Amino acid sequence: MAKALIYSYDKKRDVLYVSVGHPQDAISREVQPGIFVHLNPRTRKVVGYTLLDFQRRASRTGRKAEGPTFKIPVQASFRLPLTTRRRRTATP
Repeated sequence: MAKALIYSYDKKRDVLYVSVGHPQDAISREVQPGIFVHLNPRTRKVVGYTLLDFQRRASRTGRKAEGPTFKIPVQASFRLPLTTRRRRTATP
């Protein structure tokens, strides 16, 4: 079953949390200063991210109108859930 990306922002601490599905126990690896990738301890699949100093990073990008852009060193694949994919219809 596909899992949605869930995110929350802690304004007081300036931390963005992103999880694949509901947050779960994980092993964390700092892949860049202040950017952590969380891995399922059994499968080693990515289950989330934590970005420290989120607003500071966002203001450094100079792209406020479009939103911040970050490069996180992971590979991902995306596809629509079956229920939202465009269905072909027969034409009369």
